Amino acid sequence: MKHLLLSLLCLFALSSCGASSDETTLTVAVSADNPPYEFIQDGKIVGLDVEIIEALGAALGEKVIIKNLDFPGLFPALSSKNIDCVISAISVTEARKEHFDFTDVYASSPMSMIVRDADGFKTIDDLNGKTIGVQLGTTWEIEAKKIAESHPGTIIRSLSNNLVLIEELKSGSVDAVLLEKMQVAEFIKNNNGLSFFDPAGLSSNFAIVLNKGSDLLPKLNSAIGELQKNGKLETIINRWLKTE
Repeated sequence: MKHLLLSLLCLFALSSCGASSDETTLTVAVSADNPPYEFIQDGKIVGLDVEIIEALGAALGEKVIIKNLDFPGLFPALSSKNIDCVISAISVTEARKEHFDFTDVYASSPMSMIVRDADGFKTIDDLNGKTIGVQLGTTWEIEAKKIAESHPGTIIRSLSNNLVLIEELKSGSVDAVLLEKMQVAEFIKNNNGLSFFDPAGLSSNFAIVLNKGSDLLPKLNSAIGELQKNGKLETIINRWLKTE
């Protein structure tokens, strides 16, 4: 009987350890086609957002698991509760806030239009009657459609992957691609023959996205505040968003 009781106690201890492990796992989705925020390097997902969420996870005592999805699949995966949150240079918008919760803003950036050097485009007006590429489901897509509305004849081509859009720009399938400015800087650095200009007044604030009522919200906000206070958040941002 004594041996049986001891065995039951061991089994209970092991099962408790398993439950604790599950409780300290934070499953996060990104769309790893957005350098320098999240991209694949040497077979591993890296970038500013990845380093930030790992720092936040460490502050919370959580083991972070990163899942890579196409951008249009991020919000459905969150809604289905297959993941705990999304960090992928996600812009805070009123429309999105109707369905999801957002943490405090961790970074901000203007938008830029990436173009081919040979075309000499310098303003939005130069793109009248041209095709602008943009990532499907993003704030950039909303802004691109506004540009098309005010510039008749301008065509918007929405695709799920930024890397494909850049290839289409290089091949001439699209005439410009609207992206976040530091993404543009990264693509120009790695692709010859491309340049950019900044459309006036287009910018965005980035935050982590969670399901409505998630108990992670106050925890992540507290951790973001901690990283801001100790200077670690600024250090991470400066490391990834530095300009040459």
